[in-house]
Amino acid sequence: EEFQWPLPADGIMKWSFKSDSLPPKPSRVLLTGQSGKEAYPRIRVSLDGYQPRLNVTLYDPADVYPCSWHGPEIDIRHPFELTVAIDPTLGPGGVLARVGNEPYSSLTTDVPFGFKVNTWPEKWDVSTEIPVVEMAD
Repeated sequence: EEFQWPLPADGIMKWSFKSDSLPPKPSRVLLTGQSGKEAYPRIRVSLDGYQPRLNVTLYDPADVYPCSWHGPEIDIRHPFELTVAIDPTLGPGGVLARVGNEPYSSLTTDVPFGFKVNTWPEKWDVSTEIPVVEMAD
């Protein structure tokens, strides 16, 4: 693993979301990325729970199950900004997030590896409720 700051412009994916206040809801999918007719999206970014916590699920078609990373709780009762980044060179610490202008932080996981697939998804679906305001690869 090799760490570079700021995040490099090449080889990572980054999404920024911005939202006004929202009512509680058990789950909100912010973004999915899929290739072909795979069983699961390769990348799924969501806010889950009535006190929403950021979750990022990554799927390698060579594996049986998707793997999850868990981030901070997001206070959706107030307008918020959220940025999620995936840097495959950082292993399990390469799934990062930041809320507002706070520093980036690695999400927690019990997975011993990071994003293993050597290509990014071909197709992206994004939420209309919490729009992506910036997407970079």
